[in-house]
Amino acid sequence: MELRTKHYEEIYERFVRQCPTFAQEAVEYRPKHTNAIRVTLRNGTQIDFNGQSGYYRFVSKVDGYSPDDITDDDCRKAFAVNLAEYMHMRGIGQAILSERTGLSTAMISKYLNQKSTPTLTNLRKIAHALDCHIDELIE
Repeated sequence: MELRTKHYEEIYERFVRQCPTFAQEAVEYRPKHTNAIRVTLRNGTQIDFNGQSGYYRFVSKVDGYSPDDITDDDCRKAFAVNLAEYMHMRGIGQAILSERTGLSTAMISKYLNQKSTPTLTNLRKIAHALDCHIDELIE
């Protein structure tokens, strides 16, 4: 367990170096998945930071934010961002992902361009091909 704690501390240290303005406002962080943390700022805003790629994204807004406000477009966007990030981290292009999943490159392109939402079956295939959990692709 201590190794995992050290791992997430290192990810947070990278966040502090890369995003010093946000880090000054940080009140806590917690593991999100294997290589990412979720940082909470003083105003309640949350940021997901990937320690491997250095990418970050805002998760929620304070004013008027509710899980009920999430739209299909929000879900497609989150999936597209996460899919692109995992493909980049794994060094996998659309053609290779197509081979590994049995999905067409056109379908993968639709996911990346937020034109389509994957079925649960396709989501499982993609997660398996990218060696990650489904929730890492949709959160």
